[in-house]
Amino acid sequence: MSELDQLELDLFASTNGHVDVAIDVVDDEPEMGVEDIPADYVDTDGALFALAPDWSGDHVMRKVSFFTALSWVAKYHYLGTMPSHAVPYGWFAPDMKAIVVFGQASNAHGVAKKFGLEAFPGNMEIIRVAVHPDAPRNSASRCVAAALETFHGDTGLLWVFSYADTGQGHHGGIYQALGAVYVGVSEARPGYLIDGEPIHPRTIVSRFGTQGKDVFRLAKLAGCELVRIDDLNSAKHTYILPCGPPATRRAIRKALDVHSLPYPKRDHASEVSRVTRGASSPEGVVRSHDDAFVDEFASFMGGG
Repeated sequence: MSELDQLELDLFASTNGHVDVAIDVVDDEPEMGVEDIPADYVDTDGALFALAPDWSGDHVMRKVSFFTALSWVAKYHYLGTMPSHAVPYGWFAPDMKAIVVFGQASNAHGVAKKFGLEAFPGNMEIIRVAVHPDAPRNSASRCVAAALETFHGDTGLLWVFSYADTGQGHHGGIYQALGAVYVGVSEARPGYLIDGEPIHPRTIVSRFGTQGKDVFRLAKLAGCELVRIDDLNSAKHTYILPCGPPATRRAIRKALDVHSLPYPKRDHASEVSRVTRGASSPEGVVRSHDDAFVDEFASFMGGG
Protein backbone atom coordinates (compact mmCIF):
# COMPACT_ATOMS: atom_id res chain seq x y z
CA MET A 1 0.00 0.00 0.00
CA SER A 2 1.47 3.31 -1.08
CA GLU A 3 1.92 6.03 1.49
CA LEU A 4 0.03 8.26 -0.93
CA ASP A 5 -2.94 5.91 -1.03
CA GLN A 6 -5.31 8.47 0.44
CA LEU A 7 -8.99 9.16 0.05
CA GLU A 8 -9.31 11.58 -2.89
CA LEU A 9 -11.46 14.64 -2.29
CA ASP A 10 -12.37 16.59 -5.47
CA LEU A 11 -14.12 19.82 -4.61
CA PHE A 12 -16.55 21.64 -6.86
CA ALA A 13 -18.23 24.97 -6.08
CA SER A 14 -21.95 24.84 -6.81
CA THR A 15 -23.97 27.75 -8.15
CA ASN A 16 -25.61 28.43 -4.79
CA GLY A 17 -22.32 28.83 -2.98
CA HIS A 18 -22.28 25.39 -1.33
CA VAL A 19 -19.48 22.93 -1.91
CA ASP A 20 -20.21 19.54 -3.41
CA VAL A 21 -17.67 16.84 -2.66
CA ALA A 22 -17.07 13.89 -4.95
CA ILE A 23 -15.56 11.02 -3.00
CA ASP A 24 -14.05 7.93 -4.58
CA VAL A 25 -16.08 5.02 -3.27
CA VAL A 26 -13.94 2.28 -1.83
CA ASP A 27 -15.79 -1.03 -1.61
CA ASP A 28 -13.00 -2.74 0.28
CA GLU A 29 -10.98 -0.79 2.84
CA PRO A 30 -8.75 -3.21 4.69
CA GLU A 31 -7.39 -2.33 8.10
CA MET A 32 -3.63 -1.84 8.29
CA GLY A 33 -1.43 -2.33 11.34
CA VAL A 34 2.12 -1.79 12.45
CA GLU A 35 3.22 -4.85 10.46
CA ASP A 36 2.27 -2.95 7.27
CA ILE A 37 4.68 -0.07 7.93
CA PRO A 38 7.67 -0.48 5.58
CA ALA A 39 10.90 -1.38 7.34
CA ASP A 40 12.66 1.51 5.60
CA TYR A 41 9.98 4.08 6.45
CA VAL A 42 11.45 7.36 7.67
CA ASP A 43 9.25 9.77 9.57
CA THR A 44 9.02 12.99 7.60
CA ASP A 45 6.57 14.70 9.95
CA GLY A 46 9.06 15.38 12.73
CA ALA A 47 9.40 14.42 16.40
CA LEU A 48 7.06 11.46 16.12
CA PHE A 49 7.93 9.86 19.45
CA ALA A 50 9.99 12.39 21.36
CA LEU A 51 11.26 10.98 24.67
CA ALA A 52 10.47 14.32 26.33
CA PRO A 53 7.93 15.95 24.01
CA ASP A 54 7.97 19.71 23.74
CA TRP A 55 4.47 21.21 23.66
CA SER A 56 5.44 24.75 24.63
CA GLY A 57 4.81 26.30 21.22
CA ASP A 58 1.75 27.43 19.32
CA HIS A 59 -0.55 24.63 18.21
CA VAL A 60 -0.67 23.74 14.54
CA MET A 61 -3.03 21.20 12.96
CA ARG A 62 -1.86 19.79 9.64
CA LYS A 63 -2.04 16.66 7.56
CA VAL A 64 0.49 13.94 8.30
CA SER A 65 1.53 10.95 6.26
CA PHE A 66 -0.45 7.74 6.48
CA PHE A 67 2.42 5.82 8.06
CA THR A 68 3.09 8.53 10.64
CA ALA A 69 -0.54 8.26 11.71
CA LEU A 70 -0.44 4.47 11.65
CA SER A 71 2.68 4.45 13.84
CA TRP A 72 0.94 6.73 16.34
CA VAL A 73 -2.26 4.66 16.32
CA ALA A 74 -0.30 1.45 16.81
CA LYS A 75 1.33 2.93 19.90
CA TYR A 76 -1.47 4.96 21.47
CA HIS A 77 -4.79 3.50 20.30
CA TYR A 78 -6.42 0.32 21.59
CA LEU A 79 -7.36 -0.84 18.07
CA GLY A 80 -3.84 -0.38 16.74
CA THR A 81 -5.01 -0.28 13.11
CA MET A 82 -6.32 2.18 10.51
CA PRO A 83 -8.25 1.79 7.26
CA SER A 84 -6.02 2.13 4.22
CA HIS A 85 -7.98 5.10 2.87
CA ALA A 86 -7.66 7.43 5.83
CA VAL A 87 -7.15 11.19 6.05
CA PRO A 88 -4.97 11.84 9.15
CA TYR A 89 -4.19 15.15 10.80
CA GLY A 90 -1.54 15.76 13.45
CA TRP A 91 -1.62 18.35 16.23
CA PHE A 92 1.82 19.86 16.88
CA ALA A 93 3.11 22.31 19.52
CA PRO A 94 5.87 21.86 18.16
CA ASP A 95 6.10 18.08 18.85
CA MET A 96 3.10 16.02 17.90
CA LYS A 97 0.55 15.78 20.70
CA ALA A 98 -2.37 13.99 19.05
CA ILE A 99 -3.87 12.82 15.79
CA VAL A 100 -7.40 12.89 14.40
CA VAL A 101 -8.16 10.59 11.50
CA PHE A 102 -11.08 11.03 9.12
CA GLY A 103 -12.38 8.26 6.91
CA GLN A 104 -15.07 7.46 4.42
CA ALA A 105 -18.33 6.23 5.90
CA SER A 106 -18.88 2.53 5.27
CA ASN A 107 -22.33 3.45 3.97
CA ALA A 108 -21.95 6.35 1.54
CA HIS A 109 -25.38 7.81 2.40
CA GLY A 110 -26.47 6.01 5.57
CA VAL A 111 -25.99 8.62 8.31
CA ALA A 112 -26.93 11.53 6.04
CA LYS A 113 -30.15 9.85 4.93
CA LYS A 114 -31.10 8.54 8.36
CA PHE A 115 -30.82 11.96 10.00
CA GLY A 116 -32.00 14.19 7.16
CA LEU A 117 -28.65 15.76 6.30
CA GLU A 118 -28.48 14.94 2.59
CA ALA A 119 -28.69 18.64 1.67
CA PHE A 120 -25.45 19.35 3.58
CA PRO A 121 -22.11 18.04 2.21
CA GLY A 122 -20.51 15.80 4.82
CA ASN A 123 -20.99 12.18 5.90
CA MET A 124 -17.31 11.63 6.69
CA GLU A 125 -16.42 9.84 9.93
CA ILE A 126 -13.88 10.56 12.64
CA ILE A 127 -12.45 7.05 12.84
CA ARG A 128 -9.53 7.54 15.24
CA VAL A 129 -8.55 10.06 17.90
CA ALA A 130 -5.27 9.23 19.62
CA VAL A 131 -3.69 11.53 22.19
CA HIS A 132 -0.29 11.19 23.81
CA PRO A 133 -0.89 9.85 27.34
CA ASP A 134 1.10 12.72 28.87
CA ALA A 135 -0.82 15.44 27.03
CA PRO A 136 -2.55 18.06 29.18
CA ARG A 137 -6.13 17.83 30.31
CA ASN A 138 -8.75 18.41 27.60
CA SER A 139 -6.26 17.79 24.77
CA ALA A 140 -8.59 15.31 23.06
CA SER A 141 -11.48 17.74 22.63
CA ARG A 142 -9.16 20.61 21.72
CA CYS A 143 -7.43 18.64 18.99
CA VAL A 144 -10.77 17.44 17.56
CA ALA A 145 -12.01 21.06 17.44
CA ALA A 146 -8.83 22.12 15.63
CA ALA A 147 -9.07 19.17 13.24
CA LEU A 148 -12.69 20.00 12.37
CA GLU A 149 -11.78 23.58 11.53
CA THR A 150 -8.84 22.51 9.37
CA PHE A 151 -10.75 19.65 7.73
CA HIS A 152 -13.59 22.00 6.80
CA GLY A 153 -11.10 24.47 5.36
CA ASP A 154 -9.43 21.73 3.29
CA THR A 155 -12.59 20.04 2.00
CA GLY A 156 -15.57 22.38 2.33
CA LEU A 157 -17.49 19.66 4.14
CA LEU A 158 -20.05 20.93 6.64
CA TRP A 159 -20.39 18.05 9.11
CA VAL A 160 -18.85 14.79 10.20
CA PHE A 161 -19.95 12.07 12.59
CA SER A 162 -18.28 9.75 15.04
CA TYR A 163 -19.04 6.81 17.28
CA ALA A 164 -18.23 6.11 20.93
CA ASP A 165 -17.85 2.38 21.56
CA THR A 166 -19.85 1.14 24.55
CA GLY A 167 -17.81 -2.06 24.44
CA GLN A 168 -14.81 0.00 25.54
CA GLY A 169 -16.80 1.88 28.16
CA HIS A 170 -16.88 5.04 26.04
CA HIS A 171 -19.74 7.52 26.18
CA GLY A 172 -18.50 10.31 23.89
CA GLY A 173 -17.17 12.75 26.47
CA ILE A 174 -14.92 14.64 24.06
CA TYR A 175 -17.80 15.19 21.64
CA GLN A 176 -20.09 16.32 24.44
CA ALA A 177 -17.43 18.87 25.41
CA LEU A 178 -17.67 20.22 21.86
CA GLY A 179 -21.45 20.50 21.96
CA ALA A 180 -21.91 17.78 19.32
CA VAL A 181 -25.41 16.55 18.57
CA TYR A 182 -26.15 13.17 20.11
CA VAL A 183 -28.54 11.08 17.99
CA GLY A 184 -28.68 7.76 19.83
CA VAL A 185 -26.99 4.41 20.19
CA SER A 186 -26.76 1.69 17.57
CA GLU A 187 -27.53 -1.95 18.22
CA ALA A 188 -24.75 -4.46 18.70
CA ARG A 189 -23.93 -6.36 15.50
CA PRO A 190 -22.40 -9.75 14.73
CA GLY A 191 -18.79 -9.95 13.65
CA TYR A 192 -16.07 -12.38 12.63
CA LEU A 193 -12.86 -13.78 14.06
CA ILE A 194 -10.26 -15.22 11.74
CA ASP A 195 -7.72 -17.42 13.50
CA GLY A 196 -8.88 -15.79 16.74
CA GLU A 197 -8.44 -12.19 15.59
CA PRO A 198 -11.29 -9.75 14.78
CA ILE A 199 -11.61 -8.98 11.09
CA HIS A 200 -13.67 -6.30 9.36
CA PRO A 201 -16.57 -7.58 7.19
CA ARG A 202 -15.20 -5.65 4.21
CA THR A 203 -11.93 -7.54 4.58
CA ILE A 204 -13.90 -10.80 4.64
CA VAL A 205 -15.42 -9.89 1.27
CA SER A 206 -12.03 -8.82 -0.07
CA ARG A 207 -10.36 -12.10 0.89
CA PHE A 208 -13.13 -14.57 0.15
CA GLY A 209 -15.49 -12.76 -2.21
CA THR A 210 -18.55 -13.13 0.01
CA GLN A 211 -20.02 -12.89 3.50
CA GLY A 212 -22.54 -15.62 2.69
CA LYS A 213 -22.67 -19.12 4.12
CA ASP A 214 -20.03 -20.30 1.66
CA VAL A 215 -17.44 -18.03 3.28
CA PHE A 216 -16.72 -20.58 6.02
CA ARG A 217 -15.90 -23.29 3.47
CA LEU A 218 -13.71 -20.87 1.51
CA ALA A 219 -11.87 -19.84 4.66
CA LYS A 220 -11.25 -23.47 5.56
CA LEU A 221 -9.87 -24.14 2.07
CA ALA A 222 -7.51 -21.20 2.61
CA GLY A 223 -6.29 -22.75 5.86
CA CYS A 224 -8.10 -20.24 8.11
CA GLU A 225 -10.50 -20.70 10.99
CA LEU A 226 -13.39 -18.28 10.53
CA VAL A 227 -15.95 -17.85 13.32
CA ARG A 228 -19.04 -15.64 13.39
CA ILE A 229 -19.91 -14.21 16.82
CA ASP A 230 -23.18 -12.51 17.65
CA ASP A 231 -22.79 -9.05 19.25
CA LEU A 232 -19.04 -8.99 18.60
CA ASN A 233 -19.41 -5.39 17.42
CA SER A 234 -20.76 -3.64 20.48
CA ALA A 235 -23.39 -0.89 20.50
CA LYS A 236 -22.05 2.58 19.69
CA HIS A 237 -23.16 6.07 20.64
CA THR A 238 -23.50 8.32 17.57
CA TYR A 239 -22.54 12.00 17.51
CA ILE A 240 -22.83 14.52 14.67
CA LEU A 241 -20.45 17.47 14.58
CA PRO A 242 -21.26 20.50 12.38
CA CYS A 243 -18.06 22.21 11.23
CA GLY A 244 -18.96 24.83 8.63
CA PRO A 245 -19.83 28.53 8.87
CA PRO A 246 -22.03 29.63 11.80
CA ALA A 247 -25.22 29.92 9.73
CA THR A 248 -24.74 26.45 8.29
CA ARG A 249 -24.00 24.95 11.69
CA ARG A 250 -27.24 26.42 12.98
CA ALA A 251 -29.13 25.01 9.99
CA ILE A 252 -27.68 21.54 10.60
CA ARG A 253 -28.60 21.69 14.27
CA LYS A 254 -32.14 22.72 13.35
CA ALA A 255 -32.39 19.80 10.93
CA LEU A 256 -31.26 17.48 13.73
CA ASP A 257 -33.71 18.81 16.33
CA VAL A 258 -36.10 15.92 15.76
CA HIS A 259 -33.29 13.39 16.28
CA SER A 260 -31.36 15.06 19.10
CA LEU A 261 -31.28 13.21 22.43
CA PRO A 262 -29.87 13.95 25.90
CA TYR A 263 -26.21 13.05 26.32
CA PRO A 264 -25.44 9.65 27.83
CA LYS A 265 -23.56 9.67 31.12
CA ARG A 266 -20.16 8.15 31.67
CA ASP A 267 -19.94 4.72 33.23
CA HIS A 268 -17.00 5.50 35.50
CA ALA A 269 -16.23 1.89 36.39
CA SER A 270 -15.98 0.70 32.80
CA GLU A 271 -13.99 3.73 31.69
CA VAL A 272 -11.44 3.27 34.46
CA SER A 273 -11.06 -0.41 33.64
CA ARG A 274 -10.40 0.17 29.95
CA VAL A 275 -7.60 2.76 30.28
CA THR A 276 -4.62 0.70 29.17
CA ARG A 277 -1.54 1.41 27.08
CA GLY A 278 -2.14 5.13 27.63
CA ALA A 279 -4.46 4.72 24.68
CA SER A 280 -7.32 6.76 23.40
CA SER A 281 -10.47 5.34 21.90
CA PRO A 282 -12.22 6.41 18.72
CA GLU A 283 -13.51 9.14 21.04
CA GLY A 284 -10.03 9.91 22.37
CA VAL A 285 -8.51 9.99 25.81
CA VAL A 286 -11.32 10.59 28.27
CA ARG A 287 -10.64 13.43 30.69
CA SER A 288 -13.06 15.46 32.72
CA HIS A 289 -13.76 18.95 31.45
CA ASP A 290 -14.54 22.21 33.21
CA ASP A 291 -17.50 24.46 32.47
CA ALA A 292 -15.41 27.17 30.82
CA PHE A 293 -13.97 24.63 28.40
CA VAL A 294 -17.42 23.32 27.52
CA ASP A 295 -18.70 26.86 26.92
CA GLU A 296 -15.73 27.74 24.74
CA PHE A 297 -16.06 24.81 22.38
CA ALA A 298 -19.84 24.53 22.44
CA SER A 299 -19.81 28.08 21.07
CA PHE A 300 -17.39 27.04 18.33
CA MET A 301 -19.50 24.04 17.36
CA GLY A 302 -22.86 25.72 17.68
CA GLY A 303 -22.17 28.82 15.66
CA GLY A 304 -23.19 31.22 18.38
